[in-house]
Amino acid sequence: MADEEQGAQQAGQEQSTNPGGGADPNPNPDPQPGSGDNWLSALPEDLRGNEALKGFKSPDELAKAHLETLGKIPGPPPEAYELGAAPEGYDKPFPVIEAFAKGPAKELGLSQEQFGKLAGFTNKYLVGLVQEQKAAQEKANQEATDALKTEWGGEYEAKVQAADAFMAKAGLAEAFKELGINEHPTIRKAMAGLSKVIKEDSFEGGGGGGQGDGDQSPAAKIFGNVK
Repeated sequence: MADEEQGAQQAGQEQSTNPGGGADPNPNPDPQPGSGDNWLSALPEDLRGNEALKGFKSPDELAKAHLETLGKIPGPPPEAYELGAAPEGYDKPFPVIEAFAKGPAKELGLSQEQFGKLAGFTNKYLVGLVQEQKAAQEKANQEATDALKTEWGGEYEAKVQAADAFMAKAGLAEAFKELGINEHPTIRKAMAGLSKVIKEDSFEGGGGGGQGDGDQSPAAKIFGNVK
């Protein structure tokens, strides 16, 4: 009697689980779309096999990645780019930065942030390049000075003084100084040589007004009037 009651209870449980009776038509149901790795099954077939989607474990992860990508897409370029601060030791950014801002940067559609990063890199690179060139020039000048000292020997100081005095008399000292070449060994050697062949009175003004040689500058007397 007890066995019959137990069998009736089991039959009732089976009917409540499967009201139609018989075997369960889906004994191992698939997870609901959107759960686990099976979320791709809810997509259209042409998207389901896309390799780019297989790296995402859920729709939430895909949506988050999409929003992050949208945040990285720059908006329209500004009307005018801010050039940023000048490099240390300079009063303004390099001219190439300004030229790039007025043309190529807008054509490329760069945002202010992108332009700023590029300008910063360019400034840093050019500063380094200028420093390298300056160091190389200073090294070359020092080597030329050492060679001139060897060539002139004990007369080096006296010939340097004669060269500098000739530059001043010829009216070239300030111009050479502005160009940064007044102490260059090659210039000093040339001035020392000229001081031997050109008399100092050649720089004195000749007789009064008019357009004669007396009205010429000392440099013009040496090199002629450059037009």
